Amino acid sequence: MKITAGKQQQRSGPTLSRWTSLLTNTLGPLLVAQAFQSVLEKADPGRIINLSSKLGQLSEMEDVAPAYSISKTALNAVTRQLASAFKNKNIVV
Repeated sequence: MKITAGKQQQRSGPTLSRWTSLLTNTLGPLLVAQAFQSVLEKADPGRIINLSSKLGQLSEMEDVAPAYSISKTALNAVTRQLASAFKNKNIVV
């Protein structure tokens, strides 16, 4: 948001904080899971637990915190992809 002469103007387009939210909430868990895959495979069983949010559910999507909501929706997709990829590797997602 930009304030000019006492008036607020919305900026459109991506901002650094929006990209940071997406990277932190989506790519962070994916990269950590990939980095620790070999350790998790040796556990009995290995476990990956990702925390999402109601705002990340497509059925609950509203015009509230769009960057956060999109990042959590993407995290839900990453979690399902990891569950499928690690299904036969002794890792529970």
